[in-house]
Amino acid sequence: MSVLDIQMSLCYLCLMEDPMTEHPPRMVGMNVSMPEALRDYVQARIAQGFGSVSEYIRNLIRQDQERLARDETESVLARGLADGRFDRRLVDEAFVELRTLREELRAQGVSSSPGEIRAAIDEGRR
Repeated sequence: MSVLDIQMSLCYLCLMEDPMTEHPPRMVGMNVSMPEALRDYVQARIAQGFGSVSEYIRNLIRQDQERLARDETESVLARGLADGRFDRRLVDEAFVELRTLREELRAQGVSSSPGEIRAAIDEGRR
């Protein structure tokens, strides 16, 4: 595992933004069947601040994606620790560099999606 693998996993985890805000994708419909008790729960959650069932479900899916990304990052880091080539200093430096890059991009009014961060990292290597 290379430092870049760790950096990119951390980048995805730390810098993930709501993909719905950048370039809204074409929306498609989906029907979900559930027991009445779950429907009532969803309706109650919507009343507490979500705009619609769709917004609530999209939020749950994004949270699940973020959880899976964290799990994958932890797995990558655990494998790196186990193989003996792990250098904590390099990971700490990568975090600092990624946060700095994100701040610089935001200051310039540029979105800091994972893809854009990756492109900026690649550009910096040239």
